[in-house]
Amino acid sequence: MNISVIYCPQPDEQEDISAACEYATHILNIIKERYPERATAPLAWNCAIHQLQLDSLQFITQLQRSVVTDCSNSSPSLCILLISCSADGSVHSTARKLARTLKNAQSPTTYAKSSLDLIPAINNSIDRPNNQLAIALLGHARCENSAQQMKDTIFNSGRKLYKIIQHSIRRGKQGFESNCFSWYLSEDMLELQVELEGPDAPGGFNEWVVKILDS
Repeated sequence: MNISVIYCPQPDEQEDISAACEYATHILNIIKERYPERATAPLAWNCAIHQLQLDSLQFITQLQRSVVTDCSNSSPSLCILLISCSADGSVHSTARKLARTLKNAQSPTTYAKSSLDLIPAINNSIDRPNNQLAIALLGHARCENSAQQMKDTIFNSGRKLYKIIQHSIRRGKQGFESNCFSWYLSEDMLELQVELEGPDAPGGFNEWVVKILDS
């Protein structure tokens, strides 16, 4: 299986020491500790971490190009997207551009001009591999009161992105679009406050990741 962990830090946050980067690395540690047999051939999973960039979409699309050519022999793929949401609800400009580009791609009048129109239309009669996209929103409230009272504000932009991606997935399944998310089946989105709870909290990040990897 190909596993791609794509993380997006808070606006103006140093990428390599961000919570999103830390949690992305933590996913690889979970794989090494819980699934040691997946670290070596012939059962090894191909794992990689990337910061969210505009060419991150090309990476996923290129992965799907190989699937288009031979669905029967392609490996399933998992993409885990981690989006940091600041205490005031802001997200990184790259996440905003991603949401805007996907939303524009859903319009029939702009779809043909979209930068995501990188692969040919999908034949729905083809058996598709079980590719998955899972999304976690990492909130940065600094106290329990803020986490509860400002929850909708903190996660608002992340939830909008999630809904846009979900819509792209549904349209892709129906053959309306061939953008980079068309082949992915999305798991339930996770929302957590990384400043207030660790990844090992009951019902938290670790359990969510394991559920995805075991599915």
